[in-house]
Amino acid sequence: MAGDDRTRSVPRRILWITVGILIGVVAGLVLGWQIAPAFVLIYFCVGWAAKQGQKQKREIDIYREQWLNKRRMRNDGMQSPPE
Repeated sequence: MAGDDRTRSVPRRILWITVGILIGVVAGLVLGWQIAPAFVLIYFCVGWAAKQGQKQKREIDIYREQWLNKRRMRNDGMQSPPE
């Protein structure tokens, strides 16, 4: 269900945001506060891109599985009976 997916993703999002803030603070302390926002932005952009890639891969895998099942069903009807 859609509601279940959202409730499962809330702790993951909180963790994702917390890690982003932590990266910003550490980058600010180590490299300087001017560079810290760039590190946080890079962290969130890479995370977003990875999530989009996983989503696209999942959709492609589903499509391939459906295509393969259709092909198998078509081929089952065309085969000659065993001798």
